[in-house]
Order: sequence, then structure tokens, then C-alpha cells
Amino acid sequence: MTVTIVNESSISKDLKRFVGVRRVWINNSLKEYVYKKTLTKKDREDIIGTIKQYHSSSKGKDIPSDEMSKDIENSTRQEIEILHQNPKVKDFGFWEQYEITLRKYFLKIPLYNKRTNNGPKKEGYWKEDNMLSFIAKKRLKDEFIRQQKEKENDKITEPHFNEGFMEREKIKLLKEKNKFIQGRRSVRRKKSVSRYTRKMKEDPSPNNWKGRLIVYLPEDIENLWIKDNLPEVGDGNQSSDSCLSVPKMSGLKTIKVPYDWHKYIKLEDKEALGTWYNRKPMDSGDWAEDEDIEFNIENTLRTKGLINENGVPDLEHQSISEIFDGHALTPEEIKTIKSHIRTKYKNAIKVEKKKLDNSYDFSDDALDETKDTFLPEDKKAFDKIKEKEMKIFPDADLVKKIKYSLVKEKINNYMIDYMKKQRKLPKTALIFVWFDFTEIYQRYKNSKDIIKEFKILSKYSWSSCKIKIVLVNPAKQ
Repeated sequence: MTVTIVNESSISKDLKRFVGVRRVWINNSLKEYVYKKTLTKKDREDIIGTIKQYHSSSKGKDIPSDEMSKDIENSTRQEIEILHQNPKVKDFGFWEQYEITLRKYFLKIPLYNKRTNNGPKKEGYWKEDNMLSFIAKKRLKDEFIRQQKEKENDKITEPHFNEGFMEREKIKLLKEKNKFIQGRRSVRRKKSVSRYTRKMKEDPSPNNWKGRLIVYLPEDIENLWIKDNLPEVGDGNQSSDSCLSVPKMSGLKTIKVPYDWHKYIKLEDKEALGTWYNRKPMDSGDWAEDEDIEFNIENTLRTKGLINENGVPDLEHQSISEIFDGHALTPEEIKTIKSHIRTKYKNAIKVEKKKLDNSYDFSDDALDETKDTFLPEDKKAFDKIKEKEMKIFPDADLVKKIKYSLVKEKINNYMIDYMKKQRKLPKTALIFVWFDFTEIYQRYKNSKDIIKEFKILSKYSWSSCKIKIVLVNPAKQ
């Protein structure tokens, strides 16, 4: 049986690993096998031949299951498609699991694969419910985009998400029952609500209001609104608040999302969708802020297990990239948001380490009263140490605090800056050297070589300036 690689011309000559699918037909009956493969040096001598010859490793190296072996023998057609070429190692398993889950639960294609998660976390394998949610959210976003483009181009096909209308009494009921999903950091932005309210008072016709409530319909559509069989609202907090504050406003138009389209989407992903619905620009005139996107990312990191045992977040994971999808952000703006989140986690890790170390934080961020990272107790402790040394050196012209790893570099810079401003060298410079942890302080304090270097620096580097270096012990007494 001849096997065809449907996208053979696009296969990289530098292919090292890939996720592919083998399709097996028996007459009109199709079944698929999704797999990942890493190519050895020998495999790469004939990449196309290797791809065609590989079947499965269900029962051992290149040995498919009995079911697949039998179907291959009786097949009337076979083809292979390479789905992902040279993915990063940490995404390798992710994309295999993605393709299997997509086919099993959404495309309903019969598979030889029996499991949707059969690999290590380091290769990106997820819990099945997280992958289901990721795919469902992505498909829902794609469908919204498709319908919007068709609407803009006047090429309307049968929409999956129909428009409807929700009366103000039903909006009020859903508010009371906490059925509005809040995807943005601020539950209500006062300026937006005030602006919407003013516009609705001027024109209380729902037909002239461009914003739509995104409504997630329950499974039992026949008994909708009976007892607790209520829909959820994925976006429209501010519009609904404004509507309820204007008695003349009879309700709001809706976009109805059927149950099968959202049933797998977890709460944190529906919250992220709430931010995505408000990406710049939106017809409502309001949009998601950077802080809303950060809020969704932090939720995703925490709930999806994307923070490693050392407390470091994986901000390059596919689910994080997907949150940025569709937002009018430049690469630099995305980099800034990620950097801000990394700093938060880095600070949290440091705080935890400090607790275990039982030491003060004498860093610039911890002692700066203008920053969120300010620690009053630590500043008080440092000020006490500083006050004691200032009594010994009351005539110090230059007083600076320097991290242990930057002593030589910083002292020289400070001296040069002082000369530029004062046209002379300071007579006495008092330098406080601070350390991240007690263990580092002890290592420096007990190192004869380092102390010798400090003595040489203080005595000879700037001969007309007396430099006193104080090693500040961070340990709490």
C-alpha cells in the first residue's frame, strides 16, 4: 500500500522532531493515529522514508497495536500529515496531546490512540481538563472572529452563535444569582458605566446599542429560566449595570453560545475570554487594560500548574501566548507585561527565601518607601545600622549602599560622579555593603581573600579619600 505524505513539500530539511497523524481508510471508514517522533542522526539521512516507514510504538519500537496492524493490512488508502515541525522540547508533548484531544472530543474522528495524556510534564503534557478547556476556548474565539469577518464582508452563512435579547428583569436576576463572569480586574469601571448610562438615557433603544451580552447557554435549553437552569454571562458587566440604572432601557441584545461550545471551558479561561471580548478596539468603546490581561495570566499560571517547584512561572507556555491572541499589543508591550509578572514572582520567591533565612532585605526596592516592595521593618533595621556607623564617621562626605557583587564598579562610579559635581574627591566615604542572604554574608566575612581586597580598595584605590567599608549582616537578631 502506497503511503502519501500530504504536505511533503513543506517538510523542513532540518527536521529533528515532529508531531504527525497517520490516516488509515478501509473503504470510506477513516481512523487516525496521532504521534510524536524524534529523528535520530540515521533517521535524518532519509527523512521522507523514515516518516513513511514509521507506524506506531504502541507495542514497542515501530510496532503498532493489533487493531492498527490489522487495519493497515486491509486498508484501501493511507496518508500522513506532519502537523508540527521542530516544536520546542517543552511543547513537544503539548502538541501531541492537543491534536489527540482535538480529534477525540471536538472533531469526533475515530482514533487508535487510547489516551489523551501519556507523557511527562516537562514535555508539556497537561491534565485532560486543562487541554479540553484550552482547545474549547481557542475554537470559540476562532468562531467569533469568523462570524465577525463574515458580517463585515456581508457573507453570512449559518451562524453558530445567534443573536437574541435579554429583558432587564432577567439581567437583574442573573446579577442577583452571580451568573455574570468577571474577567477583568475591576468589577465595574466607574467611568465606563457612567458613560454608558449617559448614552442609554439619551437613547434607550437596545437596537442602537452596539454592545452585546455574551450568553453561555445551559445544557437543558428546553427548561431555560426554570428554577436554577440559568445561563451565564461571559461579558457585559458594565453594559448591564448601565442598563439597570436606566428604567427606560428594556434590556440588551445578546450573542448566544450553545452549551457544546463552552461546556469544557474552565472558569479561569472564561474570565480570560471576558478580557478578550474587550480587546482593542471594541464597538462598545471600552477595552481591556494591561492589568486585566495580567490578571488573566496570573490566574492561568496558578490554576494550570504553570509555576515550577521553585516558584518560577512559565510565561512562554502556549496557553499564555493564547491569552495575548487578538489583543492590539506590540511585541514590546507583551514583553513588558511578561517582565512585570516575572518581577512579581521573583519578588515572591525572594520573600519566601527571606522567611526561611530569617534575614532582613536591604535591597533598594525593599528600602524605597515609594515602591510596593517597601518593607518598613527592614528599613528601620538598616537605619539603625547606618545611624551607628554615622556616629563613628560623622564627617563622611559620601555615604552609599552597594550590593556585595558590585562593590568595585559602584565605588568608582560614585567617586567619579562626586568629582563631577563637587570638583574634588570626598575626604571620607562610608560604604555599606549589603547581602541577599546570611550565608553569603558569612562567606564574605570569613573569606581572607575578599577582606584583603576590600582593605586594598579602601587604602589605595583613591589615595586622598578615606574609604570605610561596612559589611552589613542581614540576619535578624
